[in-house]
Amino acid sequence: MPVCEVCNKKFKTPMALSLHFGYHGVGDRPYKCMVCPKAYTSRAGLEVHYRLHTGERQFECDVCNMTFMEAVVLKRHMMVHTGEKPHECSMCDKKFTTTSNLKSHVLRMHSEIEKTLECTVCHKKCINEADLKMHHVQYHKERQLECTVCHKRFAFQSTLLAHLRYHTGEKPFKCSYCPKSFTDERDCTKHTRTHTGERPYECTFCDKRFTQTGALKKHLLIHTGEKPFECTECPMKFSQKVSLKVHLRRHTGEKPYECSVCHKRFARDYILTCHLMTHTGEKPVACPSCPERFQTSSNMRKHHRALHSGEKHYQCTVCNKKFGFSRGLKSHLMTHTGEKPFECPLCPKRFASSGNMKTHCRIHNSEETDTRSFKCSECLKSFAESNSLMEHLYSHLEQ
Repeated sequence: MPVCEVCNKKFKTPMALSLHFGYHGVGDRPYKCMVCPKAYTSRAGLEVHYRLHTGERQFECDVCNMTFMEAVVLKRHMMVHTGEKPHECSMCDKKFTTTSNLKSHVLRMHSEIEKTLECTVCHKKCINEADLKMHHVQYHKERQLECTVCHKRFAFQSTLLAHLRYHTGEKPFKCSYCPKSFTDERDCTKHTRTHTGERPYECTFCDKRFTQTGALKKHLLIHTGEKPFECTECPMKFSQKVSLKVHLRRHTGEKPYECSVCHKRFARDYILTCHLMTHTGEKPVACPSCPERFQTSSNMRKHHRALHSGEKHYQCTVCNKKFGFSRGLKSHLMTHTGEKPFECPLCPKRFASSGNMKTHCRIHNSEETDTRSFKCSECLKSFAESNSLMEHLYSHLEQ
């Protein structure tokens, strides 16, 4: 049974002992956790911390039944349902859910401090004195704390301790929603937000919210137009490092993503994903207005805009006729120029589009078999290719 070393009082659990021990006021942080090295200045702080270990979540949302460890987190979560933004900017009437988001907005939009707080070593600009001080310690001050395993040096004791856990494999921070555990408390907090849906970091320009400060910083570059990542091979610049990395593959020819079926290689993972659908026949994206299905949402949107919305963005400069697809305009322009660049490999006939040429070739390949499987729902006319059917559908839209 745990016993207090100061007053010899006995307790049923180590947690009860640690909560009691703080009453003796030993040290700056007398309330010490009995599970991990954390210590707190108040009993309330330690009680909240213990919930990380016990998984206790006593604060429940009445709307979606999501539970939280702290009342303040539940209160912030409720604003997702109510749309409440109690913190208003006195200069532009914009509202925010938290005071920290309001302060960030004021510094970015209404203060001259951002322009004056500049690092004297590397000239990096910071939005407040705390950020400038942290930057200077991290990047320019001599790092005195050294890891005994890999000899990496750190400016902060907390950072060194977190780093050491990567060597020991210790993962003391457990997610209370799933079995995952983490070496770093910040990583655990970020992960937990995938369960709670909490997005505490708000863009001061468009109100979009994020789970991590890093994601918000990347997003802000869209509004500022800043492109700090420059290609060393050409004048192109990018707002994100990952975009530069993908772009560089154009110069190096690197294609790290390989199809497991045909071994074709690709520079981007999403292009490989689309390519794999040509093997599986999968078309996961359905048109909301007709039975047609597509491999990507962008192809579905193009189809919907051209056939269902009535929008025609592509206009012929000769006769002003409009088209839903760029390829429709391109084929149409050849009626003015008389150009027929596609030649049948089996006879002298030439065509304005590759689709028409391929359809013609089927006459040579199988004159007896009807290969026209694409049927118009308006007039029941059949076509050998979906492209031909779509071009035909324009005639009904224009009637």
